[in-house]
Amino acid sequence: MSELATIAVSELKENETYSNLVPEMNELEYKDFLESIKKDGVRQPIHVLLDKTILDGRHRVRACKDVGITHIQALVHNLNDDEAIEFVRDTAIERRNITKGQRIDIILKSEELINELEEKALAYRDNRRKDGTYKPSGPNGPEWKKERTDDTLGEMAGVSGRTFRRMKRVKRESPELYEDIVKKGKSIRKAHDELPSVKKAEPKEEPKHKVKTLTEEEARLKMAYDNLELNLRQLNFYVEKNQSHLFQAIKQKMKDDEDFMNQSENTLSSLLNLIKTTKKENEK
Repeated sequence: MSELATIAVSELKENETYSNLVPEMNELEYKDFLESIKKDGVRQPIHVLLDKTILDGRHRVRACKDVGITHIQALVHNLNDDEAIEFVRDTAIERRNITKGQRIDIILKSEELINELEEKALAYRDNRRKDGTYKPSGPNGPEWKKERTDDTLGEMAGVSGRTFRRMKRVKRESPELYEDIVKKGKSIRKAHDELPSVKKAEPKEEPKHKVKTLTEEEARLKMAYDNLELNLRQLNFYVEKNQSHLFQAIKQKMKDDEDFMNQSENTLSSLLNLIKTTKKENEK
């Protein structure tokens, strides 16, 4: 639960850990953003913790300081360290103006931070058990999060598990190529294929006459396949993360735009029928 409040800009503070999760605007982007703030002001509230640490909206706060805006609206959240990192991560990856590589980078950084926090908490629990001064809560003690798979993390970023694993490999083997992906928009596949370990393991190039050129129909099918996978991954992740709010959101949208919701219902029904038909054919 969060509360809306008006807070003095001078009282707000950045947290380096949270800020490092989200890509910085470049000089041109910030210049355009600043002009927008000058013209229209801050149109969306920022998100902060109880102690006025910024979770989301640091660029808006900086812009306020630059143009002389003294107060800003903020949604105030009561979150622990794990929850704060997850909030920053989820808010950032939902943005449409960041690249696929940047979304994966956010996921990787947040997982490392969360695992580090949980390891420290687990070590503290075990140390306290040794001297007999700590009693675990509940019959089996506290529950700890299970490690997520690359497929699950990739789904959170809107990419396949294979793409996520390629990005992890680039980060592990070549920080320079990894930085090119995150900061310069280099293709994940291209950076991965440039790794010395990948080049070494590559089979000899097939003769050119064996390379198949896709027909127009095959190209359309491949595009449909790729788009289907990307959109369904994002839909699966969105529905899973917003279960508690979806009913109210659908109810409100039905009031605001019934035609759109009816069209969406028909689209989802058609997709469901296609899936059912395909499953029946595969079972034959």
